[in-house]
Amino acid sequence: MIQLRYLKTIWLDSITRSKATNGSPVMTFTHISSHQIQRQEIDDEISASIYGADINNMLRISSPHHELETLLYGKVNLSSDNITNYAIEIDTFIYEIKSVKEKWIDLKFLCETSQNSVPVLISI
Repeated sequence: MIQLRYLKTIWLDSITRSKATNGSPVMTFTHISSHQIQRQEIDDEISASIYGADINNMLRISSPHHELETLLYGKVNLSSDNITNYAIEIDTFIYEIKSVKEKWIDLKFLCETSQNSVPVLISI
């Protein structure tokens, strides 16, 4: 059960991938919508066996009434509008979406931004 006092506002961002003039890849993050979520720790043995050493960089979130999960769950198997085209921004941290279930979303740390501005350019 989600406790309302622990809800945090996050941004769902779209990712646009391009190349810089020197040929290095650049990702641009653009805010789409804000959502309320609650963070959960990933500490069970099954998740540890799935994500291995990455478990320290992982985060599990869930939204009230599972609105964000429903929105992203439909994009899991789409070829043109896949979940790889989206990211979650929490404070100044950007997370890529690793998996979407009916009751939670697993995220992996991608980068930290120096500011909360739109758009954010990240060279990878």
